Amino acid sequence: MSRVAVIRCDTYEREEVAAAVRQAAQSLGTEIASSGEKVLLKPNLIEALPPEASGTTHPEVVRALVGLFREKGAEVYIGDSSRFGNVGNTSKAFEVCGMARVAEEEGVELVNLEADDVIKETPERDILQKIYPAKTLEAFDRIVSIPKLKTHMLMKFSGAPKNLVGCIPGGGKALAHAIGNTTEKFARMVVALTKVLKPSLSVMDGIWGMEGNGPVYGEPRKLGLIFASENPFALDWVASGRIGYEPREVEIIASAIEEGELVPEEIEVIGDKVLQVDFLKPTEEKARHILDHFLSRLSAVTFAVRVPRPTVDKSKCTRCGECVEKCPEGVISLGSRVKIDYSGCIYCYYCMRVCPEEAIVLTNPRMVKFVKRVLKI
Repeated sequence: MSRVAVIRCDTYEREEVAAAVRQAAQSLGTEIASSGEKVLLKPNLIEALPPEASGTTHPEVVRALVGLFREKGAEVYIGDSSRFGNVGNTSKAFEVCGMARVAEEEGVELVNLEADDVIKETPERDILQKIYPAKTLEAFDRIVSIPKLKTHMLMKFSGAPKNLVGCIPGGGKALAHAIGNTTEKFARMVVALTKVLKPSLSVMDGIWGMEGNGPVYGEPRKLGLIFASENPFALDWVASGRIGYEPREVEIIASAIEEGELVPEEIEVIGDKVLQVDFLKPTEEKARHILDHFLSRLSAVTFAVRVPRPTVDKSKCTRCGECVEKCPEGVISLGSRVKIDYSGCIYCYYCMRVCPEEAIVLTNPRMVKFVKRVLKI
């Protein structure tokens, strides 16, 4: 049986959010953590957006979970990697989204997964291909997904499993969209990633969500609910239905059912069973087919021209070989100069972290430079 708690919460007032999150977690009837465990809270910080934009997890929901896990004696951290992985994006998102403030006030360490070594060997390697989660995650006993309820222009709905894409370092998230260049392929990739990371709990901020052209460019819309479940796919089933979707038509949910990760008939809803608000959806079905067709042909090209590349600053490089030794894919070689084979690069930017001379920097691909020069931007 997959239990999903649905608890009313009308505002982001600290006490009200804390009470709703506590009720949601306790309704599931299981222990969320044990004393001494290291727990990573993974909010959705897709971009440096202020909380009122409703594109990222509200900091008060994260604060409530910090308190809840601390009561159990757990050691709590907040971590993420923002989209596209441009160095500095995640640090900026921590500040603008309110996570840095919560971390400082609660005495919690922030974990920046932006440029990290990666976990290469997983049971889902055939599906994930070069989509590797951050190796730092192995240090935690539990991962908690804290998504924002949002519509999604490509995947229809962005929920608890999709939130875990932020566990991929650097530009690997953009690479995931290039490899998973249809909704079906991307959904299978998200399901595989979720099976690898095994979040022990998912708590969704559905007090205010995003409708229309989510997950970034939509508009705020109030729903007034907190969702919680140990099964992230069950949470998505219930939450997507509350904003007017037929859950089986959401590709990630359909893929989870096919993989045996979700049995809809075994979902038990605890708490509010009535409230539904039909959110404005991003596209018509015909438009989505056109988008799929377009992405299947151009996503790899789009990735190549949009995502910054790690490059070697010859004036700083001492040819120490640290990047060659530590590159997860072994695509950096040392001859008369340090050379990076971009055809095999997974854009995790780990080479930037290990370089003692800070000689590896990000540069925009030539096409981006050309367009910016032409448009004078």
